[in-house]
Amino acid sequence: MVSIFLVAPLFHAQVTGTLLLFIKLSREWPKFLNKISSIDECFVKRYKSSTNLRRKIYVLAVSAYALVNVLHLLAMVKFQIMKDCHNSFTGFKYYIKKHFHYVFDLIPYNTITGVILLASSFVGLYIWTYGDIFIASTSMILTTRFHEIRERIYIYTRAMSTRERRLLKVLPKDIQKLDLLFWKEIRRDYNMMSKLCRKLNSLISNVILLDYASNLILILFQLFTGLGRKYTFPEMMYFYFSFGYMTLRISLLSAFGGWLYEAGRASIHILNMVPTEIYNNEISKLIHQMHNCTPCFTGKGFFRITKGLTLNIAAAIITYELVLVQFNQTKGNSDHVNQSACK
Repeated sequence: MVSIFLVAPLFHAQVTGTLLLFIKLSREWPKFLNKISSIDECFVKRYKSSTNLRRKIYVLAVSAYALVNVLHLLAMVKFQIMKDCHNSFTGFKYYIKKHFHYVFDLIPYNTITGVILLASSFVGLYIWTYGDIFIASTSMILTTRFHEIRERIYIYTRAMSTRERRLLKVLPKDIQKLDLLFWKEIRRDYNMMSKLCRKLNSLISNVILLDYASNLILILFQLFTGLGRKYTFPEMMYFYFSFGYMTLRISLLSAFGGWLYEAGRASIHILNMVPTEIYNNEISKLIHQMHNCTPCFTGKGFFRITKGLTLNIAAAIITYELVLVQFNQTKGNSDHVNQSACK
């Protein structure tokens, strides 16, 4: 029988996996960070970036940690209300024994172990959230750089299609030389950012795969164990907030990754409208590269993070949920959904 109490072991397994993957990543990160710094300095000078990325990332991190703290607070309130059904326990003891049942089913309960497990659970919440923040932040940085390339292409092609086109009749050779140098520089910058994106993806694709898989499993478990249950008001508040939070997490993660994918292709329609007078092989190569080698994040090659991934995940959740419900009814284990948290 699928039980609501499987959620806690799954959560701690994800936290442990995320922690191990980031420890592995930390060994290669200093070298990669030096590469990022040198590229970023070039972009700031060449593109005169004015976007305040630090502020956006700060707002993202604060918002994510605030939401996860609210989720943790609601979980504690829910367990505190539930302990009234079991007057033999204190609130703390009931919360610890229920939340870490998979530990105290094996060893006797004691307060010191409970405090250690509670502290580890609180730290685990931040590790769990940090994975999403890290993926979203790196997506924001790369997306901004690709948008800066697009903006520079737009400004140049607009100028060349109006005022500067007249100069082609006077100094065609000089203009064509400058034009070719410009497109070579643009393609070099695009290649540089694409390689950076592919390298970063190779480093964090394991984290992405684990994050999506675990979030999807947690959503399925939460829906399966939550539908049809009798709720008290605190339980109802926790269920809807936690389900909304999990859905928001996976949707925003897909949105940030999707924006990166779209940013890598954002210049295609501009390049396709370049005047014949300034069209050259560098533009043709750039269009081909954007079409066939669009930079994006992947889950170890199993999927690409695009905007359409959110719809695919929603369809998968509905499909698997129907399968789980049907399987549970076939096994005759559907009686647990009518239980309240006190049972």
